[in-house]
Amino acid sequence: MLSRLPARSLLLGGTGSLGALAAYRYRSLAQREGQLPTAQLDPFGKLLAEKNTTKKQLFQDGPPTQRVIIIGGGVVGVTTAYKLALKGHSVSLLEPRSEPGEECSRCAAGGMQKSNPVVDKDTWIAVLKCIAPRATRIIFGGEEEPFKFFHISWLSSLSDPFFLRWALTFTKTSLFPDENQDKKQLEMLKFTKYAVDDMIDMMENRKDNMKHESGYNSRGSVSLSYDPIEKTADPSGTDANVNNPKNDAESHASTKMSYEPHHKLVGEQVFAKEPSLKWFSQKPTSAKFEPQSNSANSELFTKELARRCATDPNLNVTFEYGTTVEAITVKEPDSAGGKPRISEIRTNRGVIPVAEGIKVVVAAGAWTSHIMALMDL
Repeated sequence: MLSRLPARSLLLGGTGSLGALAAYRYRSLAQREGQLPTAQLDPFGKLLAEKNTTKKQLFQDGPPTQRVIIIGGGVVGVTTAYKLALKGHSVSLLEPRSEPGEECSRCAAGGMQKSNPVVDKDTWIAVLKCIAPRATRIIFGGEEEPFKFFHISWLSSLSDPFFLRWALTFTKTSLFPDENQDKKQLEMLKFTKYAVDDMIDMMENRKDNMKHESGYNSRGSVSLSYDPIEKTADPSGTDANVNNPKNDAESHASTKMSYEPHHKLVGEQVFAKEPSLKWFSQKPTSAKFEPQSNSANSELFTKELARRCATDPNLNVTFEYGTTVEAITVKEPDSAGGKPRISEIRTNRGVIPVAEGIKVVVAAGAWTSHIMALMDL
């Protein structure tokens, strides 16, 4: 529910007009929650009908299986559904749009690198510079960020309880990390490596056409930098500090943890590797080349995987399109030592009861923090 949002939102929004607007928007959200449809939905019942099978066949034959509800039909949600279904589990996927993969991110150009962003003070400052370049340039100095990765509507964003909650969490995690943050980021990096390796195995399987369906490219990647660099005199005509970790860290902000081998390109080396960059109005000063990284079109990959889930009679997956999660009810434990659990998911189409034993996976991409806030997480 929304019980913990007001205090956190108003803490950032202040007590003036902005705080009042945030409080008003919170009340509107709470009222909307009370007006949601109350008709019960049974996605697993729909699964029985679509797969033309019986409940006994679906849930009792063979090894023990789970029923899983996945929130989000992007690349992570659909891949999770596919993998669970391969193991015999029954999955219902909730997606607000009419097709899967409609909001797959293209900001990484489909990159499948075995690397993760690092959440730290430098990342926090970099995000601020993108959101408010003029103000942060005065505070922190340095050059203005040449690319505007964020386009923000200030009034609606700063009065949005969910955005304010995210901003507070991001700031706290970046500037005041807990003692386990490095361990958490390393665990996430290991998981990313596992996931990318698994996708590459699928792409390079000659019996599988996913490589062609998703535009798989295994020729490496180039990450551009526009930061000024100190040129070194080297008779070979190349950068004397190529493959020097210290120099690389100075020329590229350390924003990632990575398993990808890489080396640095400077000046003409960048254009030799990617000639089209010569035509850019603002030319990069250096680049990081990862020769072993891969890429694919995440939207095409997601749609193909969803098609397989829907058409393969051996995969128990159903897609609930046009279904937006608006509220989540969390039931407190009945006894000491127990854990709270989700008891129902309220959507724009009705209420999905979540019986004990049904698992819920949140894979909503940029909306994940919003969904988690509905559970006070």
